[in-house]
Amino acid sequence: MNNERYLQEIDKSLRTVVSQFYYRPHLFFNEVNFHNYCFAVFYRRPLFTKLFKTKDGKLTNLIHPEYGSALKLDKSGKEGRAWYDMAILSPGFVENNDFNRVTSNYFAQIKKNGYKNDDLLAVVEFKFIKQHLENFKKQIRKDYNSLKNAKEVVKKYMVIFSLLEDGGDYFGGMDWIQDLRLIYARVYFDKNNKKHFKVIIKPNNFLNLPPSWLKE
Repeated sequence: MNNERYLQEIDKSLRTVVSQFYYRPHLFFNEVNFHNYCFAVFYRRPLFTKLFKTKDGKLTNLIHPEYGSALKLDKSGKEGRAWYDMAILSPGFVENNDFNRVTSNYFAQIKKNGYKNDDLLAVVEFKFIKQHLENFKKQIRKDYNSLKNAKEVVKKYMVIFSLLEDGGDYFGGMDWIQDLRLIYARVYFDKNNKKHFKVIIKPNNFLNLPPSWLKE
């Protein structure tokens, strides 16, 4: 099957997650709630329930949490791998590689045999901001650098949710192009308990959300 169908379903699934946050923001207590809900949304789509057989005969699915990058980043002089919150593997990558390679756990094997730029259909990094902390800016910058360095991925998503009235400045100097995408959804309630919603989608509102959602 053409990977484009999978990529379309990924966007639809992320749109569903943003919509759920819009209508029911208090379902989510922490970042893990978003991870779990996103996995549930994906698994409700038949396209992502199918199992694929690795080259050495192991059956596995396409969606995996805490997935290791194919490259290392230089972190203040010390090399380290990124671990993506969520990875959606390409069916062809699964079928054309042994299970150990598909898991991405054995970096020596990746270094020896290399990677292709469509091994992973997508990776997603999540953040949930409940209070303004300088550490969030550092984490978001770290995730941004990891995504920019993700050469084995077709589409890269940074998905950030917030319950704060003040949006904060988290994205200064960051470029968002077709393969590197930002979803920033913020819900807050004023003193009259009126709900306000603001979402930033880059580039070009690729989720096709209602225009009224893009401004308070």
